[in-house]
Amino acid sequence: MIVLSPVIRIVGKILSVILYAATLLAAFGGHFNPHLFTVPAALTLTLPYLVILTVIISIFWLCCRRWIIGALGVLTIIAGWSDISSAVPLNFSKEADPSETTFSIIAYNILHTSDYREPNPPENRSIRFLIDSGADIICLEEMYSMEEGARELEGHEAIADTLRRLYPHRAGGGGTDILVLSKYPVEKINLPNPGNTFKESIYLFFRVMIKEQSLTLAVVHLPSFSLSEEERTVITDLTHTPVKNSVKELNGPIRGKLAYAFATRASATKELIETLEDINGPLIVCGDFNDVPASWVYRSFMKAGFRDAFAETNFGPMITYNGHLMYFHLDQMLYRGNLRALSLKKGSINSSDHYPLIGTFAFTPSP
Repeated sequence: MIVLSPVIRIVGKILSVILYAATLLAAFGGHFNPHLFTVPAALTLTLPYLVILTVIISIFWLCCRRWIIGALGVLTIIAGWSDISSAVPLNFSKEADPSETTFSIIAYNILHTSDYREPNPPENRSIRFLIDSGADIICLEEMYSMEEGARELEGHEAIADTLRRLYPHRAGGGGTDILVLSKYPVEKINLPNPGNTFKESIYLFFRVMIKEQSLTLAVVHLPSFSLSEEERTVITDLTHTPVKNSVKELNGPIRGKLAYAFATRASATKELIETLEDINGPLIVCGDFNDVPASWVYRSFMKAGFRDAFAETNFGPMITYNGHLMYFHLDQMLYRGNLRALSLKKGSINSSDHYPLIGTFAFTPSP
């Protein structure tokens, strides 16, 4: 048994209770309308970290035979599990049945093929990843064009030509920030209420024919927090001086931008879900949500009958954004209809500030 002095025990218990409360608020943060509340939405971004810390602290107290404070931590996880399990799932990949038609799909914020970490690489790492992936469908955000002569491909024409040969079917682009590459026929479709009222958000709709199976895609790029480099520094390095200015910025312009982004994403999501209401058959919504599992945006999709390929096929949390030390799960792959998620992996390529998601699905018989 670990022996602690009475003062340390008291302080430790107080801090533990604060941690447990923060964990519960983060777990339930997606239940608070972000038009009205900013703090719960912001706290939900940190949910996986708070859960892991709560588990560690609970085990520590139980090892010290402080049963009540340890049990409170366990109860915290149990009480919030319905929401925690979306951010920290306990599942595994699945195998396809021999009779099932399967396909693989990538969702990737490619940062216009720029290299976030190597300004002048000998080869474009993002495009090389796509070539080597073998995916059937590639959904790109922050990519305007893959056609010959595109400005984003300047200096990388040869490797881009290889990618074009592998994916002869392409749709999207045209200044919309979203592009789909496919080994199967794909077309951009216009739904009755195409939406996009909120100019900071972009979503396009596509139909792909996969071996006589029709798949509808909604590729999204929801509004970011639009923080400047200096504001990101305030969040990622709170120890920099002067601290007073950091707190002032957090309570001022940064909080305002967070509040606006959470609220705008919520409104755009409502509009998007309404647009998708009449879509029948297999449907995948994927891309850069700029929001995390258990958030209001995420819960809105779950309430609309969507399922999460990540939560159903993974064990433990996932990080999809890797810039500015802000390590969050901002990219999602949700689905509905006669589909079954087999796996969802994160690509290790770090040329963009987002990691790619690589999903594998199987078509299932229509009900």
